[in-house]
Amino acid sequence: MKRALVFVVGFVAAIPVCAQTNLSFLTSRAALLAFAIDQADTASFELGAPSRVGTQAVWKVKFSVNHTSADILRFYTTNRFGINVLNPNDEVSVAGKVFNGDGDQILSQSYSSQPTLTKTGYSLPKVFLNLGLEKYVAIKFDKPVSSAEVFCVDPFTKKTYNEKWLPVSGCKVYFPSASCGTGFLDVKFNDGTESYYDLCNGGIEIPGFFIGQEVASASVDNFLSFTNPMFVRDQIFSQNGVGTNRTYELVIENSHGDGRNVKFLISSTEGCYPLGLWVRPKFGSWSHFPWLAKDYTVILFPEGVWYVIPDWDRRQFHEPDL
Repeated sequence: MKRALVFVVGFVAAIPVCAQTNLSFLTSRAALLAFAIDQADTASFELGAPSRVGTQAVWKVKFSVNHTSADILRFYTTNRFGINVLNPNDEVSVAGKVFNGDGDQILSQSYSSQPTLTKTGYSLPKVFLNLGLEKYVAIKFDKPVSSAEVFCVDPFTKKTYNEKWLPVSGCKVYFPSASCGTGFLDVKFNDGTESYYDLCNGGIEIPGFFIGQEVASASVDNFLSFTNPMFVRDQIFSQNGVGTNRTYELVIENSHGDGRNVKFLISSTEGCYPLGLWVRPKFGSWSHFPWLAKDYTVILFPEGVWYVIPDWDRRQFHEPDL
């Protein structure tokens, strides 16, 4: 029977005033643009200059709930704006901005323009205002957000290639408009709950996918464990006297206080033997035991857990130099 892998994928959802079951307006920049127009509550036009005097440099308008894009644009095209300055040689900054009901900026365009002297006085070139989406658009949920993350998916390989942590504040996530429709959104809330959204599939909320993984076997590299051994027989690979040393774990049980004699038969594959063994109890310090005979040594171990490391003549065996 085939085994499954285990993985959890997640992504979240929310909307302007309350959390929703989908984020369809984040499936593309075009959909987000429609969302921005729909959410527009006020608009402003601002003029600025280093030598500005007086107070009137910002004009605002509030829209009805049933507004259209024409209502937004009409504010800019049917009003005449101006600014009082002391130095007409200064450049004038120009900005058109659109805000949602919470005061978050959702559309804008800004630039600078140089006044010119005409027969009727100083004026600025006519404005061709082209409002664009903000780099980050506020998405509001019905409860405080602790963090949010967008996962970007390659449209061809379908694999996640990037992840970005998003700015959050209160109940809001500030979503990058350039990431619309790129993958998944994961939003975590202060109450410990979490929501996931598929921005490539209609912005629907998804539960995530569990991929199971079972481990056939487990080991620690260059580490061997023995329980109540009589012998520890091992040959450690080496080439030109270079190899990776081994660590042995000995678990001595039920010795009735007499301990257990363990015979070590350790060598390298090139026929070299250790100078001795470094030995340490689980809770204790290292002690050195010299190698007794040419091809073996014997050590008495009391009950407990012990660690043993061969001690080599560096000319015969040593680990690779870093």
